[in-house]
Amino acid sequence: MDISPSTLVLLTTGSALLGYIVPSVFNLLSAHSAQKSEERRQVKALVVQAAAESWKVSTEARSRIGKDMQAPFDVFLLHMAKSVEVFFDPTTNADNLDTRLKSVDDITEVMITRADRLTEGIRKKEQTKTPTLDQPSGPQQRIAD
Repeated sequence: MDISPSTLVLLTTGSALLGYIVPSVFNLLSAHSAQKSEERRQVKALVVQAAAESWKVSTEARSRIGKDMQAPFDVFLLHMAKSVEVFFDPTTNADNLDTRLKSVDDITEVMITRADRLTEGIRKKEQTKTPTLDQPSGPQQRIAD
């Protein structure tokens, strides 16, 4: 089978182009994926930083007015993460913003209720572990045993 020189040139050029285009497409997809991953990492870092700052400011304000109870950091973190989802969602608009923020408030309220329940459970455990005058603790307990 004889191949004409012009056909051979076309086949060689086509295979060279294909050899260039296919890896280029995969490189573009890989670069796009890496960029998206980096953006997500940066957003997560900003969420944690904003939640930490919010928690710190809230803690300082509560201590100034004499309140010692503070929601745990995870409540602030989840609130900030859900707020960021709402703020950066391209479908968020003036018509649905209030509804979406209400859902963030509902989730935050569930977290606060859970934190209160866990804190109350910890307090009850600590109260049952607190030694009474009849019950020695520490070195006296070891000597009595």
